[in-house]
Amino acid sequence: MTQVKLNQILEQLETLESNELQHLHQVIQTHLAARAQAIQRTTFHQALLTSGLVKQLKKPFKGPSN
Repeated sequence: MTQVKLNQILEQLETLESNELQHLHQVIQTHLAARAQAIQRTTFHQALLTSGLVKQLKKPFKGPSN
């Protein structure tokens, strides 16, 4: 993200109502948690591969959602 874009976002924060800021906070926290979990999973998978415990990792099967 460019510094210009970040500055625009920060300027827009000043115009948000309290409930909008709270909602934004919740969305950001959810996003950060998902990213942290993905990093942990990748680190774990890399450790398995590096240690030789596994030779390859397959993507988990996701069946049709109903």
